[in-house]
Amino acid sequence: MNWLKLTDLAAVMASGLLAGVFFAFETAVNPALHRLPDMGYLSAMQQINRIIQNPAFLLVFILPVLLLPLSAWQHWGKLPTANYWMAAAGLYLVAVFGVTVFFNVPLNELLDKFDLSNAAPTELQTMREHYEMPWNRWHTIRTWAATAAFFFALLSFIYPSSKNAIIQ
Repeated sequence: MNWLKLTDLAAVMASGLLAGVFFAFETAVNPALHRLPDMGYLSAMQQINRIIQNPAFLLVFILPVLLLPLSAWQHWGKLPTANYWMAAAGLYLVAVFGVTVFFNVPLNELLDKFDLSNAAPTELQTMREHYEMPWNRWHTIRTWAATAAFFFALLSFIYPSSKNAIIQ
């Protein structure tokens, strides 16, 4: 297996892992958290947002930022493979990485600064109303974008245009 194939395989693996994490959160964690009272919900989200910032998650989150565009560049001009990689890279960079950095992370930072222990019930309710719906909306966008990016990366293996493809 050469460097090109390893890069492509790592891009698919990382984008698939992240799509899976986001999908599990979208379909199981968010609905479960929604059932909690305000204090429980806000406390759980504060803890999740702190714990998710670990080396394993950050590696899986950042690798597609680097590897999907690299795979697109490596396959440049080889149709249809290059198109699949460009679609995967574009979706990931804009609708996964961009949405996370510009929308979800600022909301997470706002919640992290919120003092739960000294908040009145009305303040908890207001914070939840300000946080939950927008965060979930942006998370849904990045979940489906991550899933689509993974799908396009997989297509590059199913419909290769090069003798160097892993699957022919």
